[in-house]
Parts: sequence; C-alpha cells; structure tokens
Amino acid sequence: MDIAIPEDYMMTEQLMGNLPSLHQEESGDE
Repeated sequence: MDIAIPEDYMMTEQLMGNLPSLHQEESGDE
C-alpha cells in the first residue's frame, strides 16, 4: 500500500476490520 496513513490507523483497521471478520467466520457455525 502506497498511502500516507498512520501506522496506528492501519493497525486499528486490521484489529477492528480483520479480526471481527475472521471471528465472525468462526462463530458463524454457532
């Protein structure tokens, strides 16, 4: 990615965007 975004923001995007997505996939079996 060649965008000028703070590393803190990218980390939040992954934690708030990636983690929930992966967690929902695993919890989607319930």
